[in-house]
Amino acid sequence: MAAGHEPHIVSRSDLLTAFIRSDVEIRGEVERDVLGHILGLEEGTVAVEVRDGAVTVHGHVPEPRLIPVVVGLCQGVDGVVAVDADLAATRAD
Repeated sequence: MAAGHEPHIVSRSDLLTAFIRSDVEIRGEVERDVLGHILGLEEGTVAVEVRDGAVTVHGHVPEPRLIPVVVGLCQGVDGVVAVDADLAATRAD
């Protein structure tokens, strides 16, 4: 070890901090990427709230089959710990 360099211990929380994302970042990715780019939903049709990594989506999607898709894609966003969906379809399959 070089002179003047003290070894330090890296804790689990130090490692996890690199993976923790703010609620604002998570919300932005869900709105922009999941709802906008991937699903092509119009802005404002689905509202997104994030608190401590838990995502709540509520609003309307065009078809019932999209509800589990929205949930699955939200679960795949880094930093998301849970997804609660209060979604309704504007038309039936």
